[in-house]
Amino acid sequence: MTETALYAVIAGLFGLLIGSFLNVCIYRWTHTPWDLVINHFARTPDASKYDEWFQATEPARLDGKVLTVVSRAAVLPDQSQLEARINAFIRTRGVGVESVRFIAEDHPVEFRQCNLSVVRPRSACPACNQPIAWYDNIPVLSFLLLRGRCRHCQEKISWTYPAVELLTGLFFAWFVAHSGPNLTAAKDCLFAAFMIGLIFSDLETLLLPDEFTIGGFFAGLALSLFVPLPPTLFGLFVDLFGMHLGLRFISLGEALAGALIPSGAMWFLGWCFEKIKQKEYLGFGDVKMIAMMGAFLGLSGVVVTLLLASVAGSVIGLAYLKITRKDPATHYFPFASFMGAAALIVVAANGGITGWYEHMLR
Repeated sequence: MTETALYAVIAGLFGLLIGSFLNVCIYRWTHTPWDLVINHFARTPDASKYDEWFQATEPARLDGKVLTVVSRAAVLPDQSQLEARINAFIRTRGVGVESVRFIAEDHPVEFRQCNLSVVRPRSACPACNQPIAWYDNIPVLSFLLLRGRCRHCQEKISWTYPAVELLTGLFFAWFVAHSGPNLTAAKDCLFAAFMIGLIFSDLETLLLPDEFTIGGFFAGLALSLFVPLPPTLFGLFVDLFGMHLGLRFISLGEALAGALIPSGAMWFLGWCFEKIKQKEYLGFGDVKMIAMMGAFLGLSGVVVTLLLASVAGSVIGLAYLKITRKDPATHYFPFASFMGAAALIVVAANGGITGWYEHMLR
């Protein structure tokens, strides 16, 4: 085995661990206490028989870091009432709630993963809330050994968990194999982790956490100082006005141009469409995601990404709507997932796609 191959294998194994951590981030950054209450009642066999929330709920109280909400009936509550009660309690008290205990007909149900950090407490099964042992949390392998089911309650484990881990490991190995163990590979690996997190967040919840988008935006700007982007629009601007800037500052300018110009244009188009059609065209999370991609890829990289995502989204989206016979006027399509996949392809091509695009413009 060559030295480069050895580094690629090590990077791939490290990527599996990062993928496991990404699963925690995706889950905890996209789920609220209300989601977990709903998930519990959705699994209750007789929950569908009830259509009213009994107006006899005790005030929420905090015991340590456990928030308790009590009702006299084991029914699916009205979302606005329970969500408002929980959120108001957390907001007014300003405390870190680590767990929500919902008591219905004196039957306590504790939700351990509510409003938590990505560090503590330990991960638990979303179905039965049993903490996951370390040997059941080995990336990909544990999923296979457990045959895709929780050890305690036998609830199915989502396929997305091993998919996130495997994809992250493969991209980490690919980037190190092509660039070697250097800052360029590290930047590409970090970008891939952000993209995979956003893709699966969008697929599962249609949410794009700020931790990925805004955090990735600043990470991309910072890394542009150490892994220079090729000069395009900002480089032309510098030459045109005879400015004398170092390569690092030109790279930072390219990152800012790549972030602000496409995201600003997409926001404006979305705003116009919404005013004309009275329907949301592009969520602000998508705009922040475009800005983050631009900070990493520069202007040419993000333009190519948007072109690929638009073509793929149109073809696959139309085919999906045709097969499922869904109404395109009301069905929301996760465009951010296509942007993330296109961005990964652009980066994995190691400049081949963007180089072709720039050559076509000449």
